[in-house]
Amino acid sequence: MSIKGKLQELFVQKEGILLRDWFYNKKVIPYETISRIDYCFPVGIEGGWIDFINFTGRKHRFCFSQKSSEPVTRALAYFRQNVPDIKLIEKTPANYPFYFHKWFILLSIFLCCAPIGLILLWYSPLQRKSLKVWCTALWIGIFSFGIFSYYTAIHSITESLSTIMEPSYQPESRIETLEAESSANSATELFSDTLTAGHYTVGVDIPSGTYKFFAKSGFGNIFSESLAVNEIFDTGTAAGEILSGMASDELHNIELKDGDILSITGTLEISAGCDSAGETTSRNQDLTEIELGYGIYAAGDDFPAGTYNIIWLEGFGNVQTEPYDNNTGINEIFGKKLGEDDNSYVDFSETYDDINDIMILSEFQNVFFQENDLLRIEDIKVKLVPSD
Repeated sequence: MSIKGKLQELFVQKEGILLRDWFYNKKVIPYETISRIDYCFPVGIEGGWIDFINFTGRKHRFCFSQKSSEPVTRALAYFRQNVPDIKLIEKTPANYPFYFHKWFILLSIFLCCAPIGLILLWYSPLQRKSLKVWCTALWIGIFSFGIFSYYTAIHSITESLSTIMEPSYQPESRIETLEAESSANSATELFSDTLTAGHYTVGVDIPSGTYKFFAKSGFGNIFSESLAVNEIFDTGTAAGEILSGMASDELHNIELKDGDILSITGTLEISAGCDSAGETTSRNQDLTEIELGYGIYAAGDDFPAGTYNIIWLEGFGNVQTEPYDNNTGINEIFGKKLGEDDNSYVDFSETYDDINDIMILSEFQNVFFQENDLLRIEDIKVKLVPSD
């Protein structure tokens, strides 16, 4: 008998049970090592689970959804009949305090008090480990981005005040200079394009203008170096459901000036357009394509410095620049979309869709490398294509 779970498949056999994850890692647990089986069926937003607990108290959890409740019931009946020495204990969410429930934990993490919410998440016996890891990583990412945005804003305000207070000694700021250059360029035409993960220099990759942005697919951030925009965008992904009320799907009247850098992260795909677009110029880079595998590479030594599109070729892993610059670098997960050409009879489609929607990229636009910048590639092969 086999049962499809959220991240595993459970095989009920004569001598014991076998757990297999989506990477086909297997774990065999003989009945003679199991002292107790605790189980809980799905109720509301709480998922179902079975804990196989050995005599030392260590447990192996199998998580399942509502559609697997019937085969789980048959498996429990099999355990009662064939291994009566194992004690079976049914649990329900009502057996646990409200602060261990998913709704309270998620509200605490993302709307009220994140430290307490994270502690409750990791101590909650109702929640599966994958959810604990995923929510913690997501919160850390959002928190880090918020801290960076805060200090960037403070720095920008400080520079502006310094310019006002001491105009005779302060040179024009980069954005002020670019604004003057932009005003010298005549607005030429309507602009509309679809933008994916990457960095877009205004006046080079996209024209200056007053923009409207609409989320088309995926999940991620859209922000600019000048802080003209700084939003989380979502199109109905699992991450967006957790961040309900915090994510947007459209923005209007965003003014981008020449020299500013618009960045898009994650799997986000955006429709961008403006009515009166400025002019753009080419980078005119004298660079060639290069393929790189697992390793650490230095710009200027292993490949020429410049601006490149990074395109996934094979494998699954992380790509990161060091030192990392939020407006020019990259720190993303690349790989083939999970579930594509999957010949496994195990149905992980729901989990695949959630992960594909928020995590996995195949391309990132316009990563800028200065001399001696490092590119760290883990477990994959990519191609660097010079940006136009």
